[in-house]
Amino acid sequence: MACLGRGSARASGALVALLGCAAASSCTTTQQAASRLQLNDARIRASQLHTRIIALSTSIEARSVLVIPTRGHRTFVVVLRNLSSTPTSDNAIVIGLIGRTGRATPVNAAANRPYFDAHLPSIPARGELTWVLTTSARVPPESRPYALVGRRSTPSPTVSAPMPSLSVSSLNSAKRSGTRRKLVVRVQNRSSIPQYQLPVYAIVSRSGVPVAAGAAVIPALGADSQAVVGIPMFGSATGGQLELEAPPTTYQ
Repeated sequence: MACLGRGSARASGALVALLGCAAASSCTTTQQAASRLQLNDARIRASQLHTRIIALSTSIEARSVLVIPTRGHRTFVVVLRNLSSTPTSDNAIVIGLIGRTGRATPVNAAANRPYFDAHLPSIPARGELTWVLTTSARVPPESRPYALVGRRSTPSPTVSAPMPSLSVSSLNSAKRSGTRRKLVVRVQNRSSIPQYQLPVYAIVSRSGVPVAAGAAVIPALGADSQAVVGIPMFGSATGGQLELEAPPTTYQ
């Protein structure tokens, strides 16, 4: 078994405590709590490995892939469509750039990255997800972005409908923090299911085209609770239409 890093060990310890509280409630069994912890630990182990696409998904379509370039950073915004009649989760996603020679260079496949930097959280049946990742990857001249989505692999949680209800609301309008704008949002877990490694995405669009985006992660969000998180925004975040997403990561 791979050894957990110091940060991962702290996160796992916090989850043990949180799950222990969940197990004590009348609506959560010890078996359910243990299953959630096992899923999260499997994701931590998977995040320590290089991400590879063995076979392409036939049920998830990358409808658009866009890069927002800013000084020192490149923010990928990928709109994904679940073509199947059931919710899905945990598909590997590899994004990158194709140069003039046709060579594809992945930017998120290296080991020891946050799990949802290279995997998808839940997408509803026949629904869409806008997935965001910011990297320091350099964009070669005349390059174009790509996204590959793999078939679901281990861990393969059972995703049932309806999924846990989460809501995100903005508390400010991307105020500047140092040299970067930060959007502060409140995430509410309205379900009885705790959420772990929960990604939160923010996208600002003008005329339907993303012009700014950012992402943050909430390590653990308890059942029927809320958290406030700051999302670093990259691009021109003033004006435009704001879209916020917090797709569930734990389902039972």
